[in-house]
Amino acid sequence: TVSCFIHLLKIIYKLEGGVGSVTLKQTERSITKTTGKIARVNCQVSGVSLDNAIIHWYRHRPNEGPERILYHSSEVKYDPGFTETKYSAYKVNDNFVLRISNVAEEDNGYYYCAYWD
Repeated sequence: TVSCFIHLLKIIYKLEGGVGSVTLKQTERSITKTTGKIARVNCQVSGVSLDNAIIHWYRHRPNEGPERILYHSSEVKYDPGFTETKYSAYKVNDNFVLRISNVAEEDNGYYYCAYWD
């Protein structure tokens, strides 16, 4: 059995300016899953109206540049090459979640969330 390592950038990302600040937190350092299982990556968001927040999810694999997988606003929009059969996103309270289905060795990499308006 092959294991997949989902590395997370331990982020406390803070945007400041204007009226307040936006903070994104990914607290897990890494996730290890057996091939074929489901991985979930969490991103806690504060400082912005979550009804209007647009959260972007990125994957950065070794020796490659970062790729945006999708962005999540009132609905999920996928970038070319990424599908809802592999990736999905949802929100629970102030936590945005990226779900990676059927993890495989090629899913190894860094996953992180980003916000901008």
